[in-house]
Order: sequence, then structure tokens, then C-alpha cells
Amino acid sequence: MLATTFETPAEFEHASWEWLSRQPRRNNLILSIARRAVKLAENGRGWLISSDGGPELALFQTPQHPPAMSDGDIEAARCAARFLPPDLPGIVGPSAVADAFSAEWCARTSQSAHLHWEMTFYTLDRVEPFVHPGGSLRPATVADLDALRPLAMAAAKAMNLPAVEQLPDEVEKRIRRNIAGDRQFIWTEGSSIRAIAGYAEAMEDAGARIGLVYTPPELRGRGYGTAITGSLAQLLLDQGQAWVCLFADNANPVSNGIYRRLGFQPELDYRTWLFD
Repeated sequence: MLATTFETPAEFEHASWEWLSRQPRRNNLILSIARRAVKLAENGRGWLISSDGGPELALFQTPQHPPAMSDGDIEAARCAARFLPPDLPGIVGPSAVADAFSAEWCARTSQSAHLHWEMTFYTLDRVEPFVHPGGSLRPATVADLDALRPLAMAAAKAMNLPAVEQLPDEVEKRIRRNIAGDRQFIWTEGSSIRAIAGYAEAMEDAGARIGLVYTPPELRGRGYGTAITGSLAQLLLDQGQAWVCLFADNANPVSNGIYRRLGFQPELDYRTWLFD
């Protein structure tokens, strides 16, 4: 197999986008990360593993984060582990290719790996009916920042996001980007924020990925998490998204149950391995 390196997000997108977008549901994560890096002119590097038949696997990395993998061929994942530079903090991708990469990487580098996350990637085409609690969904504004900031920090910690994504500056950058892009939402009742959620879009008309859904502990059990997720999903569908998606931690049966009742269907499993 042939491994090709791309030193900028634009070069990677040009070489891989057509192939990756053939399976937009299974490749949503890497598509959205690469598209964001191109739009925001961020640093990033990518790799494409190819055989005589064409691309077999793609990987893309932004600074301080593990590379994200596409769905693809197991042997291509092993080839990538033998080729990529030896400074990776970890790997994230569909379980089969992430596991193969991690095992080969550890054999090559004599490092050890520990499993950070096991996630289910869900997709949804139609929202099932749900009970609406008091309050309503609305876009967040810069005026909401002071109230949003501690909730987003708590969400990042509760979801066990990578350490770099829990840094206060990084959390604030994320919510400011979402607000500027009209992608940050809150569920309010009166003047109180009951729950938060945002989304990242992978393609223009499909694949908006809902994330950072959070309800403060003292407000849980009242339907706010269900309401903000279901209402945001319906809004995105109404605005022209062909489907929406999200990740759920397999260790959290409550959130998985909520998403399934709303109509989200499991697409594939993901794992994040962190290297010592």
C-alpha cells in the first residue's frame, strides 16, 4: 500500500473529500474536522493510504489532538501505524480500524495504549415525538456567554473530553465559534438556562453533528436534555439537513436511551485510544 502525507488541510481535502463523502455517515467525524480546519485556516496534516484500487483509509490531525480516522480497510490501518510520525497522542476512529492501528502502533513504538472512550455514532432522519417540558429552544448570543461558560466547562469535564478540549480557553473558543456560526443553542425557562447543545456541520446539507449536550445535575430528570436534543434535531432537519447525528458514550445508558427514543439509530462504534 502507498501512504501519502498532506501538510495542509486544503491539500488533504482536495485529495480525499470525494472519496470520503461517498460514505458521509460513516466518515462524518473526519469530514467535519477537516472541513472546519479549511474554513478556519487552522493548521492540520492528513494522510491517505491507497492500494492499486484507490484510497483505502484516510487520517486527519489538528495540533494537540489524536488523528481522526475514516472507516476503511484493516490492513490499511496497520500500514498507517507503520508510516505515521512517532509523535501521536492517540487515535480515534471506527472501532475495527482504530483497534488495528493501536495494536500495530504499540508493537512498532513499544508504547502502551489505554482506551479513553467507547462511543456509539448515531444518525437520525426523523424525530420521534417527545414530551416538551416548560421552556423553549433558542440560539445563544454573546450576551449568554457568562452563563454558558461554566455549563460548557462542566459539560467538557462530564463528557471526559481530551484534556486540551477541557482547557478554559479552548471551551470558550468553541462556544464563541458556535455562537458566531449560529450553531450554539440553549433551552431556557424564564431567565434560566436549563440545558445547552450545539452542532458541527460536516457537509452543506447533511451530517450536522449535535454535541456538548448538557443539563446541570440539579435539573436532570425533567426532560430538558430530551427536549433540547429533539428540538435542535428537528430544527436542523427543517432547515434542510438530510440527516443529523451525534456521539454517545457507551458508559452512559441514560443518554443512549434518550437518543434511541428520539429516533437516533446506531451507525457504528468508535474508539479513542491514547498512547503513553
